Formats: sequence, C-alpha cells, structure tokens
Amino acid sequence: MPHVTEPWVVGAFAPPDAQTAESKAAIAVSDQLVDEFLAADRYIFGVPMHNFNVPSTFKAYIDQIVRAGRTFAMGPNGFEGLVKNKKALSSPAAAATTRRAHQWPPTIFRSPYLRVIFGFIGLTDLQLSAADS
Repeated sequence: MPHVTEPWVVGAFAPPDAQTAESKAAIAVSDQLVDEFLAADRYIFGVPMHNFNVPSTFKAYIDQIVRAGRTFAMGPNGFEGLVKNKKALSSPAAAATTRRAHQWPPTIFRSPYLRVIFGFIGLTDLQLSAADS
C-alpha cells in the first residue's frame, strides 16, 4: 500500500491545472481505493497490533481512503463524514482484532483509533471484537 507523498497531496488538493503526471498517478491509487470502499456493502479488516497500534501498511490504506470531498467534507458544523446513511451499510462493519490475553497493554490504541478514524468518515456502526489467545 503506498504511503501519502507530496505528489499525492498535490493530486488530492491542487486545482486541475496545477496537476502533474506524477500527482495524477499518485492520486489514481487513492481514487480506486475510495471507489472500492464506497461500493462495498461490508468492511472486514483483520488488523494486527504492532507497537501498540495498527501496522503502517493499514495506516497507509486509511490515509488513502480518508479523502476530503470523497469520504469527508467540511460542513457548516465542522467536519462531516460522507460514508453514512448508505443502504449498503445496513450490515455493520466489522473489524476483528487479536491479542494474547496475558499481554499488556491490550488494544488500548488500536480499537479507539479505528473507532475515531472510521467515525470521522461517517462509518459509526463499527463492531470491534478481539480474539484472545
């Protein structure tokens, strides 16, 4: 999963006449991922915990799909998630997490982070479960 780069930022925020071939290519991956995300009717993520949080590759995916004008917008009352009230989301999203029962700290950063970031884009019907060993 590609991480956000300067050409990606240009592709996401610059007007069309300021786009370069590099910025267009960088944002094309994000456009495809957002299209797939918005078209889905269920979201299932198997997310490990690395150093008390999600791995960088999953964070890179989130960075690709959390897009101004696509999955969130600035409304009269501040930020507004655009992934809400979709018929395709009649089933709750699910993110199953795992951890070893004797390890500390358990999912102290991962679960709240997933709730906040997905809630930010409007996906509030999120079920998190941990498969302890």
